[in-house]
Amino acid sequence: MKYMLWSEYGEDSGILDDYEETLIEWKDRIIKQKRKDRIEVLAFDESKGETPDDAKFILWLSVHKDENGELFWKEKTSIKLEYVTPVRNFKND
Repeated sequence: MKYMLWSEYGEDSGILDDYEETLIEWKDRIIKQKRKDRIEVLAFDESKGETPDDAKFILWLSVHKDENGELFWKEKTSIKLEYVTPVRNFKND
């Protein structure tokens, strides 16, 4: 599997063999910057002949604020297509 991370503010990880470390770095940095942001994690399987254009969402994270004003990440593994960043045309099962 290959992975790609995108943020609502236009950050692009490029194609990665693993996304865990990059995701941790992005989450920490975004919270420290106090940004209301979103991260989308997409995956595609080259062994099945898939390309980045075939990438599917596997994880969607967004920043929320609790009752004390603290920022935290909320994760979803399935999202409705209308929440997908419109600039990209990736598939969502």
